[in-house]
Amino acid sequence: MKINQKKSGEVSLQVVIVIVFAVIVLYFALRSVMPKFQAQLYDLGYKNEVQKISNAIDELPFTQGVSSFFSTCMYLDSEPDEYDSSSGVFLKKYIGVVRECRAGSSNCFAQKYKTLTNVDFFPKFEGSCGVLRSSAVFCIKPQIRNEDMVGIIDVNGESGPNILDVDLRTFKIKARQKTFEKSNETSEVETVKF
Repeated sequence: MKINQKKSGEVSLQVVIVIVFAVIVLYFALRSVMPKFQAQLYDLGYKNEVQKISNAIDELPFTQGVSSFFSTCMYLDSEPDEYDSSSGVFLKKYIGVVRECRAGSSNCFAQKYKTLTNVDFFPKFEGSCGVLRSSAVFCIKPQIRNEDMVGIIDVNGESGPNILDVDLRTFKIKARQKTFEKSNETSEVETVKF
């Protein structure tokens, strides 16, 4: 009897040692995989939100009932004093932000960000800003003449890690080019350069 109890105690100790070893290996394996997984989640969130914004811009002529992008709220011929009637309208009516923010203020973005080299970074931006339903925060500046539409987005809002190029990123939506047909009888189309 004593021999069987001794063997069963040894087996139990061996099982515990194997389980502890497996847990330690799993811990280190997860620590090496999690940053990559989290980076992929930030990339996916960024691409998804920028695609939604881009799609809404593409649909603007239809949703605003105008003939071209150049008659929408996201196109301006000159630099405005404020953006409430351009990108501000776009945010409210066509993106559906849950809360508006003032550009350059920290009432939607985190109070402080860091760069990848651990230097403090405070985002400032022109345009209109808002918080999306997904908690992402972004600012966008409309197309002015032939300049690209530019913006900044924090894919998870005020939540961490609050690092530039990780969860806080910039984006650019290519400028639309005005075209016109020549008044003579050719059907050639030219791009207007401002």
